[in-house]
Amino acid sequence: MILSLGAASGIFAQSICYPLDTVRRRMQMKGTKYTSIYNAFSTIIKEESFQGLYKGMVPNAIKVVPNNGIRFMTSA
Repeated sequence: MILSLGAASGIFAQSICYPLDTVRRRMQMKGTKYTSIYNAFSTIIKEESFQGLYKGMVPNAIKVVPNNGIRFMTSA
């Protein structure tokens, strides 16, 4: 039970934070066309739809979810 609660908290936190991570990574790339955080969000949503903010989330979830579940279980 505790393991699944930790995994669920990991999924929730990742779902909230992942779009910010996507924007940060794209703005750090050389030759980027974004001028601000707002511009990056709006451009990604306009060109790739809302799903563009969550590209690559599944491989990251494979890493984050078990990690958070185990960490939550061992500290409880």
